[in-house]
Amino acid sequence: MPETEEEKSEEEREEGQRRYWFVCECVRDFWRSPVGRHLVNARRELLLACRTCIDRKIERLEKLLEDEEPKKIPVE
Repeated sequence: MPETEEEKSEEEREEGQRRYWFVCECVRDFWRSPVGRHLVNARRELLLACRTCIDRKIERLEKLLEDEEPKKIPVE
């Protein structure tokens, strides 16, 4: 049993570190599992779909700009 506050806080810190590494290992193992790989692939597909939507929007805007004739602006 810790006798001083320093020893107590040191033990608490060490316990926190052990819990932190345990969680890190669990998360790493999860992402490497088949379910984790599936989620990574699904996220990738969503990002690719978003990129496609953005690219199409940019193409439509560029096409609108190409179709416009240059406007004459009166200069004073």
